[in-house]
Amino acid sequence: MDHFADHPEFIEYGDRSQSPLLEAIIPEICKQIFASEVIIRDLLLIDIPEYKFFHGPFHVQGRMGNEIYFEDVNTGTIAITELPPSSGEVKYSRFSARASHFGNEYKYS
Repeated sequence: MDHFADHPEFIEYGDRSQSPLLEAIIPEICKQIFASEVIIRDLLLIDIPEYKFFHGPFHVQGRMGNEIYFEDVNTGTIAITELPPSSGEVKYSRFSARASHFGNEYKYS
């Protein structure tokens, strides 16, 4: 199966959630991708706790983005595409992240 969004069982499996770690890191990664300040809009994080997995869409710089993140290995990917009509360009970033032991500080690479 390579298309999940049109399968109700997939849509119903996860729950809308929040992640201070992802909410902090996604803008920082997008800032590096676009080499400028960015505003993340419409971030929707879906958590599937059984698999320690987050995924979800967002908008940045007039483009659609999506993230996936695996908590058990602290690794994720962001993909950002142009909205139609476009060149078909997609920007990708793989990242590793973890919360610091010092307050609300997050580390990523």
